[in-house]
Amino acid sequence: MQSSRPPFRHFLPGALALACLLIGLFGGFAYSRIAYAAGPAISKATRSPAGYVVTSDHVTIQFDVTAGSSGQVLYTTNNWSSSATVAATKIGTDGGNDVLQVSMPTEATSTWVQYAVNATNAGSTSWWTDSDPNDDNNNEMYVVERQATHRVYQLFVRTYGATGSGKSNTGTFNAITVTDINNIKGLGFDTIWLTGVMQQETNSGFGAKGSAGSPYAIVDNWNVSSDLGTMNDFTALVQRIHSAGLKVMIDFVGNHTAREYHSTNAGSNAFSNNNYVWVHSDGSLGNDGSGSLAWGNDSHVFPCGTNDWTDTAMLDYHGNNADSTNASSTYAKENQLVAFWQGKGVDGFRADFAHGIPSDFWSYLIANSHARNANVYWIAEAYDNDCYVNGGTWRTGSHINALFAAGFDGVYDKGNYDQVRNILTQNWWANGITAHRNSDINGYGRGAQYLVEFTSNHDEVQAASNEYWGGGNNCSGTVDCNNMLYTKPPTATALLEGSNILMYNGHEVGEPANGSDDFNGNDGKTSIFEYVNMPQMTAFRNGSLDNRSLALRGYYGRLVNLAAQSAFSSGEDFYEDVSSENTSLGDDFNHWLYLFTRANGSNHYIVIANYDRTAAKTYTVHLSSNGWQKLGVANNSTSYTFTDRLNTQDENGNAITPYVITTTGTQLWQNGLTFTIPANTAFVLQ
Repeated sequence: MQSSRPPFRHFLPGALALACLLIGLFGGFAYSRIAYAAGPAISKATRSPAGYVVTSDHVTIQFDVTAGSSGQVLYTTNNWSSSATVAATKIGTDGGNDVLQVSMPTEATSTWVQYAVNATNAGSTSWWTDSDPNDDNNNEMYVVERQATHRVYQLFVRTYGATGSGKSNTGTFNAITVTDINNIKGLGFDTIWLTGVMQQETNSGFGAKGSAGSPYAIVDNWNVSSDLGTMNDFTALVQRIHSAGLKVMIDFVGNHTAREYHSTNAGSNAFSNNNYVWVHSDGSLGNDGSGSLAWGNDSHVFPCGTNDWTDTAMLDYHGNNADSTNASSTYAKENQLVAFWQGKGVDGFRADFAHGIPSDFWSYLIANSHARNANVYWIAEAYDNDCYVNGGTWRTGSHINALFAAGFDGVYDKGNYDQVRNILTQNWWANGITAHRNSDINGYGRGAQYLVEFTSNHDEVQAASNEYWGGGNNCSGTVDCNNMLYTKPPTATALLEGSNILMYNGHEVGEPANGSDDFNGNDGKTSIFEYVNMPQMTAFRNGSLDNRSLALRGYYGRLVNLAAQSAFSSGEDFYEDVSSENTSLGDDFNHWLYLFTRANGSNHYIVIANYDRTAAKTYTVHLSSNGWQKLGVANNSTSYTFTDRLNTQDENGNAITPYVITTTGTQLWQNGLTFTIPANTAFVLQ
């Protein structure tokens, strides 16, 4: 067991008797680990399905206990609005253990189910610590399907509206006009993630990075950055975005603050010394304000071997700071912070470094945010293979499954980003996309359908950078270079594979981020630490963007608008990996081609991508009978026409005739689909 606190923390008055029972079993809110008497060990506890469930799902919980034990599951719905137990049934044996299984009742949409496993043997009792031991409670949670999917445009305010380098030319809230917002809407996005909203650290004495400071080293999370304008300017921008029919997202940075933290609006909700992790002189850790502040990724806390977040201080989610009934706890203060920004009109939050924070905190925070706005949207920046998840001496973070179970609507799919980028830069094979889906994504259950797909964000290189995506090509370094064209196929496959998608400002116009504009040097990124602009974005906004870049923007507009179609935007659509069914076509096919289908009702598509930069490909592929049925193709002489909806202009913006395939259903079912696709091209056939 990881904690002596009760397994369910968020009490309502009607649960008082049960709360007392649990406290009797577990003790109070103490730091020490509980010492259990000998009892039946519980192991191999699993839930099926994993991740999200829907109202029609038959949820089963299975676990092993020592021989002779009996078991049950104690569960509550919607944060103690009800509670009950379900008896377990023995279904077999596993070595010397009994295998017990529980069938959970179906629940309505929007229901949150928390549960803990209980087994008894000769009067002894043991509770199972949930399947993700990296959180800090003794319960598991699942959420019945309730979230929408979103197409998110990340707008870094400081650079998006900038007119040149230097603080006097920085972007502001007021610089983002109705025209800008409508241009983003026209691209097909429904949400604008305003990045860098809160007051960042600018004092080099406290480790500020660059001339402007990191937007993730926040001095005052209850106020906006003075570089960008006033709170009134911010709320006016929110209103402009809402008036255009779009939603507003901002960052929630829960893992850390700037080392120089002070808030003008927080009042008693401001963080105090006891809300932080402190490193004592003997190397031990605490939240007593004694010693030195741990950095946001301090190696004293996590064995990651990195300690470069020298401008940040780590917040504590342990012991008393995890008691949401205590107004001075980190839990309670963060909840009030989210309420504050929701009150300013914010519709959603992108949780920075979400995997570095225990999932039971996210369960608490997200549930409370939904109580204020049922449609609030949460996405998590999280990576399962990060050392912050897999080890640590003080607290560890949350696996992706735990984040989905805690209520996140989407979680970053960094594995897919790495795969599609490295096909271009490291000569990886396109069939690695299938391998990623099979090895990584399948482990997330239904949550896999809500991973956030991207080929750009502020942490990654700009897609058109000639140092990275372009590799060793003959790009001259000017803004009108072929690098921005090479990222079209991977962006298409990535954004059309997922139901939640994200694009970073500048990607759509081929922003190359070439040259050294960053204290990190020429890293292929538009700096988030300096007062700089994006020349391509500046050119677009003032009407001087070249035709090739305008054509690229038109391509991405068609792509994102296609992603809005129900076949791609529905989390419960049909998906078939055509590539994996045609591996016998040989190495050239497996190296360069990736194909899949997606369908929702009568809305259906075949996506074909050729990653080879130089050679066209001609192949005949076979789909399963189920695939043809989902695509509405009958096995008869009916004629079917498939038309590419993505490539309707050439690289200079001139109209072209889209690629078309016309054939019969009999031909498709019996002989397959024959196509020819040019080099460096993606088709979206409807």
